[in-house]
Amino acid sequence: MPSTADDNLDLVFHFHRKNDGRISVKSPGVPGLFLASDDLPALARDLNVAVRDLLYYNKDIAVD
Repeated sequence: MPSTADDNLDLVFHFHRKNDGRISVKSPGVPGLFLASDDLPALARDLNVAVRDLLYYNKDIAVD
């Protein structure tokens, strides 16, 4: 059974603006996470879904 959101999990996200203007984000606490976009609001929306799915599939942690 997956862990639930009742467990504490501190995550750090590293945002970096690339030379071409895109913003990339990755996190050592979320295996497989690497997103990049020139649209910051879209990146934030995608980040929520990606983190939820990657934590579930890679670490067996359910996040709502």
